[in-house]
Amino acid sequence: MPSEPVPPPPLRVHVDPERAAAYARETGYRGAGVPFAYPAVWLSAKAVRDAIAKVCEDAEAVPVHESQTFSYMAPLRFDEEYDLAVAFRSEETPPRLILDATVATLAGEPIARIETMLRIVPRAGLAGAAASLSGASS
Repeated sequence: MPSEPVPPPPLRVHVDPERAAAYARETGYRGAGVPFAYPAVWLSAKAVRDAIAKVCEDAEAVPVHESQTFSYMAPLRFDEEYDLAVAFRSEETPPRLILDATVATLAGEPIARIETMLRIVPRAGLAGAAASLSGASS
C-alpha cells in the first residue's frame, strides 16, 4: 500500500441551495432540507482530489469508490459556511485509502463525520481484466 497523503488544510465549504437542489434531483432525494449525502460534493475539492491522485500515481493504481457513511450531530443548513477537515488512513488487505472527514461550524462545533472508503486497484489488474473480457467476446 502506498504511503498516506498529506491532508489538505481545512477547507471552507458552503451549502449552495441551487447545487443542493441539483444534487437532490440527481440522487432522487425527496426529503426536506439539505440532502443527507450532500457533503460528498465537497470531497471532490481539488486539494482532496490531488491527494488521492498522488496516492494512486505512486501505487500505479486507480481509486474505486467502495462505501461512504455520514453521521450527523446537527443538520446542515442552506447558505451556511462550514469547515471541512479531511484526514487519510490506509488499510493493507485489501488495499484501501480511507478518508475521515469532519464538518464543523465556523465556531468549531461539530456537525457531521464522513467516512469514504476507496479501494486501491492496481492498473495492471485492470489491464488483465480488460484482456479477459475482450478475449471472452471473440
